[in-house]
Amino acid sequence: MGYTGARGGLEAILAAEDLVRRKRDHAPATWASTEQITARFRLAVDRVTGEAGLYDEPTAADAFRQAEGDTLEASHLLRAQRSTLPRRAVSEPVDPGRLLLLDEPVSALDPANREAALELVDSLAGRDAAVLAVFHHMDAIRRLASRVVFVGDGRIARQGAPDRTLEAAA
Repeated sequence: MGYTGARGGLEAILAAEDLVRRKRDHAPATWASTEQITARFRLAVDRVTGEAGLYDEPTAADAFRQAEGDTLEASHLLRAQRSTLPRRAVSEPVDPGRLLLLDEPVSALDPANREAALELVDSLAGRDAAVLAVFHHMDAIRRLASRVVFVGDGRIARQGAPDRTLEAAA
């Protein structure tokens, strides 16, 4: 699901996701099984596997179902699946309901709204949610981070505890 700038912020996004989830979960028809999709929608499954570059028909069928028949969206989902395969061998799984990804969440906010956003992020982290965020504001990093990673030229330049890592960056 894509997002665009709208009033309501995080509450509006969560409400939209909840609406989509309810519509999917309470549809009048049952979900088609992976086997049904693979057998009955051969061309769509072939298109998804070809576009995504991952030739796994059951996974392509699952992506097609998740995308509610949109082959382009299903291809994007399957590409995302393909890009995560190498990480599965070395990563611990995280409950996606407890993971929040943020990309410069305070960059375009005035001071009052920046403070409100930082308080919200801090409260979510305090409720046992994992927060992975990109910040360019050092005060936000000092305030919220339990671990800091500096990336330069596409590689990890420095990482570690906030105090030590930020001091080395100064």
